[in-house]
Amino acid sequence: MKIMHICDWYTAIGGAEKLMFDVLHAVEQLGHENIMVMNAHPNQIKTGQRVEIEVPDIEMPFSQFTFLYYFKIYKCIRELGRIIKKYKPDVCHIHSCQNPYVVKFLMKTIPCVRNIHDPRLYCFTHWKLLPDNKTICPYPMGRECLNQGCISLDQPKTLHEKIAVWTRKHFDVHRQMPVFIMESRATIACMKENGFKDEQINWIPNFTPIRPREEVQELIDTLHKPEENHILMVGRASPEKGFDITLDAVKYLKTRDVKVHFVTGGPPHYEAIEKRVKSDPLLSKQVILEGILSYEKTRLKYAMADAIIIPSVWMETFCLVGLEAMANMKPVIGSYTGGIKDWLANGETGYHFEMGNPKDLAKKIDLLLSDKKRASEMGQKGYDRVCRLYNKDRYMKDLFNAYDKSIAIWNKRSKPRAA
Repeated sequence: MKIMHICDWYTAIGGAEKLMFDVLHAVEQLGHENIMVMNAHPNQIKTGQRVEIEVPDIEMPFSQFTFLYYFKIYKCIRELGRIIKKYKPDVCHIHSCQNPYVVKFLMKTIPCVRNIHDPRLYCFTHWKLLPDNKTICPYPMGRECLNQGCISLDQPKTLHEKIAVWTRKHFDVHRQMPVFIMESRATIACMKENGFKDEQINWIPNFTPIRPREEVQELIDTLHKPEENHILMVGRASPEKGFDITLDAVKYLKTRDVKVHFVTGGPPHYEAIEKRVKSDPLLSKQVILEGILSYEKTRLKYAMADAIIIPSVWMETFCLVGLEAMANMKPVIGSYTGGIKDWLANGETGYHFEMGNPKDLAKKIDLLLSDKKRASEMGQKGYDRVCRLYNKDRYMKDLFNAYDKSIAIWNKRSKPRAA
C-alpha cells in the first residue's frame, strides 16, 4: 500500500510528532511506501528516509487572514493535487492539519483517515479549558462557548476569538471525514457529544517501540541508584502540561533530597520555568533543567529515575510519555484526566493524583519513594502492560483496518449508480 501523510510539523515537538515518526517507520518495516507532505517551514527536518515534500500554506495563519490567502490556498491545493497525481497514493493519513480548505480538498480527492491529537477540532480555545484555565469544559461546542466567556460576539480580542470562524469551518468540514483515529475514551466521548457518529470513530490507542526486557533492565541496573531519589518529567514546555504544578509540589515533599529533572524546552513557557527555578533557592537546589533531548538520551533519564510524573492540567488526549515510561520499566504518577485514565492502572503501574493539586502530587511522590521495591515492581507491571496492550503489532493491525475502511467507503461512494 502507498500512504500519503499530511502534517504541520515534521520535527520532534511532542507526543503527536513522536507517534507519527514511529508510525512511518512501522509502515515501512511492513513493506509499504510513505509519501510525507508537510507544511513549508524552515524548522522542518527532513530525514531522507522517504519521499518528503514541503508545501507552502498547508497550515494557514488565520489570525492574520487577508483575502490574499485565498490565492495561497488555491496554490496549496493545486500542489497537493499534483503530488497525488504523481505518486497515486491509496490513502491519505492526516496527522495534524488545521486548514479546512486543505482537508476538504483531500476528502474529495482521496480516501482519508484523520488522527485527533487534541481538542482543537471541537473547542474554540483549543485546550477544552474554561476561562479560568483550571477547569475542564464539560460542554460541547455551541451556545455554552458564549455563556462561559470562551468567545464573544463583540469585537474579537483574543487569538481564539479571531480564528473562531475558522475553527467552526474546520469542525463543519470534518463532519464528512470517513474515519477518525481516536486515542482514548475521553476523546471519543467528546467527539460523540459534538455530534460525530459512531461509524466515523475508530479507537486506536497509541503505541511505543518496546525494547527487550533484558536490555531495559540492564540499562536500569547501570544507571539507577536506589540510594538516591530522582523524579523525571518529560514534555513540551507548555502551560497545560503542568510544569508549574510540579514546581509547586516540590515545597510539599517530605523527602527533601529529591532531584526533579525536566526534559523540556521551547519558547515562551520554558523561559518562565527557567526564571522561576533560578529565582527560588529551594527549586534551584532540587530542579534540574535537562533541556530538549533525543529519545535515546531521554531513555537514559528514564533508566536513572525512580518515577515519571505527568501533571497535566487539561484533558490529555492520551499522553505518549506514559507509554514510554512503562516501556522503560518505570512507574508513573499522573493526573486523573483524559487518556491518562485509560493506560495508568492506579496502585498497579503507578498512582493517579488529583489534577491541579500539588499537595496530592507531592504525597504520591513521597509514597512511591518510601518503597523503592514496590516502585520497581510497578515498573515491571507497567512494562508487561505496555507489551500486552500498547505494542506496535496491535497498533498497525488496527491502523491498516482503518485505512481499508476508508478505502471501502471511498469505493462505495464513487461507485456509479445504476440507471
